[in-house]
Amino acid sequence: VEGAKQWYQQSAAIFQRTMDILRLVVDGSLNEGVTYGSYTSRAITQFAFLLNRRSKTAEFVQHPWFEKHFDFLKYTILPGYRETVGIADSSPTWFYGPESQLHFLDRFVLNTGEANWLAGRIRENRAKSGRLAQAAAHKWSTL
Repeated sequence: VEGAKQWYQQSAAIFQRTMDILRLVVDGSLNEGVTYGSYTSRAITQFAFLLNRRSKTAEFVQHPWFEKHFDFLKYTILPGYRETVGIADSSPTWFYGPESQLHFLDRFVLNTGEANWLAGRIRENRAKSGRLAQAAAHKWSTL
């Protein structure tokens, strides 16, 4: 397809700049905290997956931020696997995920099963109704 190679090269270069900035974030966090950061982490993991699949190398997933992002997700979950540490105007849960992010981390970065285990606990305990349930706006706007 005409233009596909150029699109891929530009996308990879922009993604690499993002990851260069994230190299400075040594704890795997995101500037917007847990709730809003789930938007960003989902986009980053999905894009890394696509670039990794296209390039057929691990260059896009071998990054220290990915390794520490699991710790960020793990240590910001409160007991019961339903709520996260929320600061200021944050929601008590994630806007997107973090199951897809955790599956990505386990499959392409960690390979320990721990992230898949955590995703399973979150899925099992996710609220279906009430203040901790996922908002319809987030549920239906997901790709």
